[in-house]
Formats: sequence, C-alpha cells, structure tokens
Amino acid sequence: TVLFHIVKYSHSPSIDRQIQNFMLTFSLRIVNQVVRGYLSPPTINTSSKAIVVPFRCWPIDIDLFCHMNNASYLTTAELSRWNTLPASGMLSRVTSPEGLLLLAVENRARYFRPIPPLKKYNISTTLEVDDEDKWFYCKHTFIDADANQNPNVPENDHVDGSENENESNPYAV
Repeated sequence: TVLFHIVKYSHSPSIDRQIQNFMLTFSLRIVNQVVRGYLSPPTINTSSKAIVVPFRCWPIDIDLFCHMNNASYLTTAELSRWNTLPASGMLSRVTSPEGLLLLAVENRARYFRPIPPLKKYNISTTLEVDDEDKWFYCKHTFIDADANQNPNVPENDHVDGSENENESNPYAV
C-alpha cells in the first residue's frame, strides 16, 4: 500500500537552492522563537486563556500583491507555537524518553484582510484538548498590534459566517 508519493517537479539546481534557503531561513526563525520563548516567556491572558506573541510582516513574508502571503500566515502561526513551547513545558516532553510528537493533522484558515509589509501584529494562541486526551487544537488569531484589534476580521463578523448577534465573536479583542 502506498501511503504517499513524492514527486520532484524540477531538476533545476536553482529550485533546489531556493528550497534549501527557505528551510535554512525557517529553521533559524524557529530557533529564534524558541530562544525568545526561554528568555522572555509569553504570558497567558487569564480571561481568554490565550498566549499572545508579537510579530512583524517581514519582506520574506510578502507576496507579489505586496501583502502577507497566505502561506506565511500558517508559517508564522507555527512560529508562535514554537515560541510558546518553553513556557508550556511541552518542549521538555518532546525531548523526554516517552516523547511527544507534534504533528499538524489539519489546517483551516479564514482570511479577512491583508496584512501590509512591515506591519506589527500579534498572534493570540489558544489550546484546547479533546476528551480522549490524544489531540490538542491550536487556534491562532492575528491581531493588529497598533490598534489592539484584529486586522483580519471585520467588525461583527462571526467565525462560522452566521448572522446571529447573540453569538459572541471569538476573534474580537
């Protein structure tokens, strides 16, 4: 049974070099976030039980339309999880003998507004554990650092697209 198949689209050395540069850059960004997590652990907001990590939309995150690339949202969300590992104690579980495997099983994203170049923003992360204690779910909200509001969610917009005014918006700050 074939579980997965990897197809190499190009034999071009320049494409291979670009992939290597991306992986090196991303690995360095991960190391930076883990070190920052140790030196300045993020605090947990007691009311929302969220961890907020500051970021900026760097040129490496920008696409041809001069705003944050859609893939960069997922990349920086992962970087925020790396930042929270030291504070949560999960990094020691990853390296322990019984181990802990962190694997992204599914990603869902909802884009509302673009983040412009060099814009400061925060990623608010909440974690939920399922009843079986086997899975945990990360919810990342991108929040405008300057205005203290979410740049990606229009006012009164509900996550599930409903128009129910009695339903609270979990993205509102």
